[in-house]
Amino acid sequence: MRIQFLIAVVTLAFLTTSCKSNKKTETQDPASQIVVPPMEFFQNLAENCDFIDYIFDDYSFSVSVKQKSNVRGNISYMSDKPVENFGCAGAIGSAYYQAKGNHIAELRIHYDYEADCGYFLMRDKSKKPKYAFQMSPNGKIFFRQIYQTATQGQPSN
Repeated sequence: MRIQFLIAVVTLAFLTTSCKSNKKTETQDPASQIVVPPMEFFQNLAENCDFIDYIFDDYSFSVSVKQKSNVRGNISYMSDKPVENFGCAGAIGSAYYQAKGNHIAELRIHYDYEADCGYFLMRDKSKKPKYAFQMSPNGKIFFRQIYQTATQGQPSN
């Protein structure tokens, strides 16, 4: 009787561990499925965008960019590099891109001054993350100035 019980326990333990290991191979990290948008996305913004609105979640101001040269400069805050660590920065607001009054893109801005981490996240129509890409060094400088303005009153150089 004891031997049958022992065999049953060992068999159950074996089945439990083998089932768990199979589940790990089937499940993928959702963040690993978020990719950098195609180059056409960046080209479309560079060629057609004529207005950007930055709306911040917890700051008492927003930033609008209207001049074409400034719009292009702001588009350079994006890089075509994938996000390596989605947990490094929380969302601070959204960026809305327009061309001739038409909405062409909306990105969530993720930035953390202390971690020197910044990236943009785009969601699909069902609000699921679709594209993500790192913030360029100039983008980090811009959002650091935004952060300093919001927390200290004035940006520093």
